[in-house]
Amino acid sequence: MPERRTKFRGVTPHNQRPGWWNVRFKAHGKKYSLGAYRSPEKAARVYDAVARRVHGGEAVLNFEKEELPGDVCLADIMLLMRRKGLL
Repeated sequence: MPERRTKFRGVTPHNQRPGWWNVRFKAHGKKYSLGAYRSPEKAARVYDAVARRVHGGEAVLNFEKEELPGDVCLADIMLLMRRKGLL
């Protein structure tokens, strides 16, 4: 049976893709879906990158150290945020 919970803020299991994890983010009174990733750790780092950009020093993060997963670059995060109306 697939894992149904994670210890990471903003990360939930994908309903239709076992082994994948969704990133969900709430800002400005709206909820945003920020994509699906193969590991909860990678999804949590994407969440952290968006939270830092939106909330700055007030952001509640999953990890203390600012680190993006190797296959996700900051330009991709910024493009995603622009498309979602977060920038």
